[in-house]
Amino acid sequence: MAKTMGLADFLKSKAHSAQDETALTPMDWQDRKRKWLKRIDDLYGQVRDWLESLEKETILSLVDSEITLDEPPLGQYNVKVLTIVIGGQRISFVPKGTLIVGAQGRVDIQGHKGMRTIILSGDKWSIVQRTPNLRLLDFDQSSFQSILDDVME
Repeated sequence: MAKTMGLADFLKSKAHSAQDETALTPMDWQDRKRKWLKRIDDLYGQVRDWLESLEKETILSLVDSEITLDEPPLGQYNVKVLTIVIGGQRISFVPKGTLIVGAQGRVDIQGHKGMRTIILSGDKWSIVQRTPNLRLLDFDQSSFQSILDDVME
């Protein structure tokens, strides 16, 4: 049908169809933001559990801070950043947002030597491996160690 219709008519019909779908299922942006912030807290809790004994031994310290994200239509909001300080190095978990194609959120893990990305897909965090092909790996204690090896000097 699209082949017999002109470009303008085709795009108008798609716009109307998209408006109809949006009207039927409005997005609760505040709920999405609330869930996103909770999932970040859960992620940081998991990392804290893995590192708790090392923090008690004063091998490393965990530092909390905040940044402001701006994601229309969520607007500006504060989000926690977790930083692991070990020796002279800092490894920071920096949330990038919840409006991510194919995911419910993205957090970058940044260190002196580089950066790795994890995304929230459904109810689990996954590491984005970009080479040779894009694929997702489970984020667990073993893969976390691998990330630290990638981003630390």
